Amino acid sequence: MDILSYNPDNSYWDLPSRVYGYVTEIEPEARSQSDSWWLTLECIDADMFDKVSIRNTSYPIPDSELTNISVTIAEFTFQPGEESFIKDGVCEGLWFEFRFSPLAIGKPFEHYWNLFSPPQIQFLKSVREVDSKLSNRLTESTQLNDISDASEEVIDGLLSNKIPDACAIYDVGQGNCNALLTKQDGEASPFVYFDLGGGVLGNTHTYPSKLRDFCFNKKPTIVLSHLDWDHWSSAQRCKEAKTMDWIVPRQQWGHVHKKFLLEINSHGTLNFWPDNLQKISKNGFEIVKCTGRGRNHSGLAMYAKNNSGDQKMLFTGDCSYNKIPDSNSRLQLQQNSRFQQSRHCFCGCPSSWGKNALTNGS
Repeated sequence: MDILSYNPDNSYWDLPSRVYGYVTEIEPEARSQSDSWWLTLECIDADMFDKVSIRNTSYPIPDSELTNISVTIAEFTFQPGEESFIKDGVCEGLWFEFRFSPLAIGKPFEHYWNLFSPPQIQFLKSVREVDSKLSNRLTESTQLNDISDASEEVIDGLLSNKIPDACAIYDVGQGNCNALLTKQDGEASPFVYFDLGGGVLGNTHTYPSKLRDFCFNKKPTIVLSHLDWDHWSSAQRCKEAKTMDWIVPRQQWGHVHKKFLLEINSHGTLNFWPDNLQKISKNGFEIVKCTGRGRNHSGLAMYAKNNSGDQKMLFTGDCSYNKIPDSNSRLQLQQNSRFQQSRHCFCGCPSSWGKNALTNGS
């Protein structure tokens, strides 16, 4: 049972009935017209974790001891005020113990053993917030403190001074993937990707079947806006992506994201954006650190412009515009902006430069 495997066999797995769940995000339910909300958990098998924790008194628990513990994802909807443990939405980043049952008694959960497979439906028996000692133990087990932040010089060196000839905006379904392209001998290829995501979990079906690969001919650096699986999941669809250089904001994450980051570190280079670095400016683009709270609004955004400088774009990931430094003053957005359409020669994806155009992720 591998949460990251791209070609799962869709077998029915005996999912854990007791998990420790890290609240990844709470957001309005976009799939219905009601005022319900959607909660997502990164889960780890509680029984297995407890056994490993008892066996290891060291802090943190060695990664080698955590490798074989199953990690899953659980999601469910709720109405405001319906679930007391949610505390008016102030539980993102907290750990809870959830007990599930296959019997239809209680709130239904969609429980995923894999990012790309259909869920199994389980029902909530009980939930409690874990005590501070266990919470600290769980949080420590997700950290990558042995991987230091990259220096400003390293980040700068990973980003080319090329001026983009074009920009690719990929249709990856529910998710985000963009690239800056440079042309050589009439062909355009990416030298920077900003996110490499696509539809996962309940939105896996939104990923277009015609998009089967991504171009890595120029060894592009991959900049991740923030830690959300629909912004990096296509690295599982195209394994070559994980051999590239990645620039990633250091944020809070659970065991699913840790597993992904360790794979990048094993096959490519994992470069955490320094916390005190506000921006890196290159000839045709600039990476900036967002100023908000929560994963969506505390990651990275990117400005880009064409050769003449009269066509601009802002790549936001999922960040609100007011949490991106200088977004209003720099873009001066105009109504009815028109896009010029071209074709990305390698991938056949639509690419565009637009007059003062703006692109937002999922």
